[in-house]
Amino acid sequence: YAAPLAAFGTEHFTLAKAVASLIPAWIPWHMVWVYLVGTCFIAAGLSLVTRIQARLSASLLAITFFLFVVLMDAPGWARSPGSRFAMALTLRELSFSGGALALAASLSKEWRERGTHVLATVARYFVAIPVLVYSVEQFMHGDHVPGIPLEMVTPTWVFGHGIWTYLVAVVYAIAGPLLVIGKKPRAVAAWLGLT
Repeated sequence: YAAPLAAFGTEHFTLAKAVASLIPAWIPWHMVWVYLVGTCFIAAGLSLVTRIQARLSASLLAITFFLFVVLMDAPGWARSPGSRFAMALTLRELSFSGGALALAASLSKEWRERGTHVLATVARYFVAIPVLVYSVEQFMHGDHVPGIPLEMVTPTWVFGHGIWTYLVAVVYAIAGPLLVIGKKPRAVAAWLGLT
């Protein structure tokens, strides 16, 4: 989790102008936010690896990704309600928030003592809903790259390119409902990660 997070942080410096273009016009100081979030992502990655304030870092990441949904992705989807790609990006950020929230919950003392946590339940839904929607999208658009249903079409040189997309769709179709009802969430998370 820490490695891609640090990579996202690095992209805030190497692709600063492209990242700044995603920030709504009504938010001032675009470049300041880009560099601040990039620095925070790198710092959070280091925090998670070293386990120094890891729970705080995971909690702040969950909030950050949720703010991305509320401030950028959901309004973008609202402007183009028919765009399945705007929907996919909104749900992707929601699942990123859910992943960070689940990590924060797993690092809390209450989690270890009681074995259950409200944050973990919210996190499960934040991941389950995108997984269910992505399953439907993958079944409907088997020619697209498996995983997150984006605009990229799987190249024809990839062996069995359509099979991979449908395999992912099947895994999602099984994993989504299991997450919603809370059956074997760790095993389901492992399968989603492997997929």
